[in-house]
Amino acid sequence: MHPFYKILILALIVYLAELNILPQLSPSFKCKDPKISKKFTGDTVTATNLLIVTYFGPLILIPLIEVLRQNSFKKINSGAVKTLYKNYLVGSLFVILLTELLKRIVNEARPHFLHTCKPDTNELCQPGTLISDYICTNLQLSTSSAKDLMRSFPSGHTSLSTFGGFYCAYIVHTRLSKIRGSLARLFLIAVCVSWSVGCSMSRIVDKKHHWWDVLAGATLGTCCVFYTLRLLNKNKLLDSAAPSSKAQGTCCDDPRALHPHGKPFLRYDAKVYGREMIAGPGGRLLVTGKPEYFNQVLASLAVSLGTLTAGLGKGYSSPAIASLQECDADAFPVSRQEASWLASLSILGAFFGALLGCAAVRWGRRRTLLLTGIPLSVSWLIIAFAVSVEVMCFAAFISGFLIAIVQLAAQVYVSEIAAPSIRGGLSGMLKVAGHAGVLVAYAAGAFLDWRQLAWLIAVAPAMMCVAMWKVPESPGFLVLRGRDDEAEKALRSVTSSHRVLLRTLMTPGLIACGLMFFQRFSGANAFYFYVVTVFKETFGGTNPHSAAVAVAVVQFLSSLLSGLLVDSVGRLPLLVASSVLMSLALASFGSFAYYEDAHHKNVPNLDWIPLLCVLVFTVAFSLGISPISWLLVTELFSLEHRGLGTALATAFSHLCSFIGVKTFVDFKELLGLHGAFWLYAAISVCGLCFVVCCVPETKGRDLTEIDTER
Repeated sequence: MHPFYKILILALIVYLAELNILPQLSPSFKCKDPKISKKFTGDTVTATNLLIVTYFGPLILIPLIEVLRQNSFKKINSGAVKTLYKNYLVGSLFVILLTELLKRIVNEARPHFLHTCKPDTNELCQPGTLISDYICTNLQLSTSSAKDLMRSFPSGHTSLSTFGGFYCAYIVHTRLSKIRGSLARLFLIAVCVSWSVGCSMSRIVDKKHHWWDVLAGATLGTCCVFYTLRLLNKNKLLDSAAPSSKAQGTCCDDPRALHPHGKPFLRYDAKVYGREMIAGPGGRLLVTGKPEYFNQVLASLAVSLGTLTAGLGKGYSSPAIASLQECDADAFPVSRQEASWLASLSILGAFFGALLGCAAVRWGRRRTLLLTGIPLSVSWLIIAFAVSVEVMCFAAFISGFLIAIVQLAAQVYVSEIAAPSIRGGLSGMLKVAGHAGVLVAYAAGAFLDWRQLAWLIAVAPAMMCVAMWKVPESPGFLVLRGRDDEAEKALRSVTSSHRVLLRTLMTPGLIACGLMFFQRFSGANAFYFYVVTVFKETFGGTNPHSAAVAVAVVQFLSSLLSGLLVDSVGRLPLLVASSVLMSLALASFGSFAYYEDAHHKNVPNLDWIPLLCVLVFTVAFSLGISPISWLLVTELFSLEHRGLGTALATAFSHLCSFIGVKTFVDFKELLGLHGAFWLYAAISVCGLCFVVCCVPETKGRDLTEIDTER
């Protein structure tokens, strides 16, 4: 169907909804609901400003893109400008019509509804009662304004600004592909994305929309962007503007097809790596010459700032929740269920972020880290300025989404630049940085409140962007991008079979996901996300914050030791020892908690027992299953499938972590604290059996050798 007819149909549906002909939810609200009792502070971005930027901004930006692309005012492709703007108009109309349709069908009250409407029944009703028959007593409200108070879902500003910003950012990315690395190109992309994020966040700050309205609007706008880009792909406009096949790569590319005659592709970069990089059998990078480790270590240190941010985020929830529950003047009340959502939503976001991790392969590992750094800082600034737990949950979800992409890109990057002799150590460096982040978060949380701690965490991603600016791109990614048109066509015909892909991913994928499952359900989530709360329930006199800092210190030192041992002792011995010690520590902690529950008291002179159990568990977890699981993920997958395989394993890991963090409170209420830790101990025993029976030893083996024996 032609887009014009689709627009007419949507317009007709909106008109019928306005006439109340279509079925819709009747306008209703809960009596004295605090979520709709906010005070409206005015529009930061008015509707007029939104429409001006939405429709006149691209009218200036698209011709500017063509000027930069051709480097001339005289060679502007007027046909491309018209097509790009025409499809933009079509997409924006879809956004407006879909948004208005949902607003009229759902009829959700805005956050400032009670303050602005002043309904006549709100003062006499019982709190929580659903009211559908009411009259606004505010005489200054017009009929249309009163109706607008019940049209909060979804956010129209967010859907339209998200569509406009992401559409323009993608057009800049594709049309200016020939000038990659240009500051003008990066600046234009940053402006487009910043407009979308800023306009969306203003709706929450202005008390005009709930956070879920903004999230729904962003989702709607993003879907319409994909639809509009589909229209552009039909007329081949983006195909002609996109990089040639010589400059493109996919998650499933095979470097054996880099040359049309089957010859290996040779790349030498003495300045960066000091050795020759050759695509050998199985798509592995064969290295000749004496490697120089110094530059690899420097690059890994720069990348590890990303995992440092992830560790800071992991360690944030425990002191932050404790700070929020103290209910000081600068905080707001947080229930136990809200606290569990706040702790776990970042991991749910990480699940979705890991699913999009294949972009790290298509766009480049370094570019992915650069593009996610600033938005990650912004998400933590949103947490620092949050005025409700809903805003914090929304920002936590976004930060988790971005952190997953950073972790994936960092892990793949380090595995591809490192020589086999130090690959385990450099991979362990990422875990060391992550545990250092947890240590810093716990230590700072003892002195800073939750807002100040969020400010501190927001600095780390910005530092990563600065450090990554001069770091070179991964050689594996560069090899995958260096083929011609004929080789790409032959490659697509070979790798188009999903059966071949699944067969290649099956064994390493099952091993990787198994390791991630037992790592995430081993009880680590309970300790790291709720350590202060757990210590408060088991300690009689010891300061739980001091104990949490001690745990983080031991975790940091253990991760350092793991980096030294993993290449000398081996992966399997450390995994086995880790699983055994974790099982014993969890079972002992559960037994102590059972003893205290049975006697209904805390025993101050026995505080050393749970602390010792947690410290033993931390040492075992940080020495074995925590760093080695991530190392094996990148070692087990071949180069041509490493991006996709690592993305799926990372997504599965974060999904398990989300479930583990969210269900800890439920397990504790259902089984008691002792029952929850006994359950984690049983899972660790099963993990020990899995390691002994299924996990291969990769110590000292080249990636090519591992791939050949698969």
